[in-house]
Amino acid sequence: MKYRYRLPSEIKAVAEWQLQRYPQDKAQLANLDVVNAPISRYGGTAVHHSGTSRPTEDTALLMVSTPYILRMETGVKAVDRALSDADQTDRALVDMVFWKQSHNVEGAALAAHIAKSAAFVRINTILGAVAYWMGYLSPEERRA
Repeated sequence: MKYRYRLPSEIKAVAEWQLQRYPQDKAQLANLDVVNAPISRYGGTAVHHSGTSRPTEDTALLMVSTPYILRMETGVKAVDRALSDADQTDRALVDMVFWKQSHNVEGAALAAHIAKSAAFVRINTILGAVAYWMGYLSPEERRA
C-alpha cells in the first residue's frame, strides 16, 4: 500500500517548498538585516524620497520594500515555529529530505532507524505545522 500525505496537494506543495527554501531564505533575511540596519540616508538626503539618480540604489530600495520580503519572513517564521516542536529525529528527517535532498522519505526513515510509516507521519506533522503557521490550515485541520 502506498502511503498518502494527509494535506491537500496544493497546501503540501507550498509547505514543502517553504521547507526546502528555509536555509536560503533565512540567510537572505540575515543579509538584508545587516545591509539595511546602519543605512538610513544616502548623500545627506532621506531614503524615502521620490527617487535617486543611481539605479542600483533604486533597485535596492525597491527590493527591500516589496511584499516578497514579507512573504519570506512569514515563511521563515512558520518553519521556525514548526521546528521548535520537533525532536532530533524530525530535524534529521527534514535535513535529509528537504534541505540536503539526499534521501526520499523512505530512505531517510532507514537512515534514521525508524519505520517508513513513522517517517511519513512525522513529515506530515511537520508539513501540517508549517502550513498551519503560514495560515493555510485551521487548528482542526492541523490535528486531522
